[in-house]
Amino acid sequence: MKRVYWRPRAVSQAVVVLVAVLALCSVLAIEFFKVDVQQPYYEEKVQAVKLSQNCMETIKARREELAEEEPLYKLDDDIDPAKTGMIGKMITEV
Repeated sequence: MKRVYWRPRAVSQAVVVLVAVLALCSVLAIEFFKVDVQQPYYEEKVQAVKLSQNCMETIKARREELAEEEPLYKLDDDIDPAKTGMIGKMITEV
């Protein structure tokens, strides 16, 4: 059987185990002693996300209304798999 050639002979097993234990303790300390810091302008960001979601829902609803009259506005699952209403055949010509 071949010997492991990448393990340096100068480092003892005890040192390797000690380093592994220190690394594990460091990871555990980082995970258990988290500090939640709120980002600047957090409330404005939340409002922006809600406004954006509302706008996208409005666009999708309007597009579904128009699809009843004009098939060009119909949502296509192949083009828009998430069914957002933001992309489609009507919007492709830039």
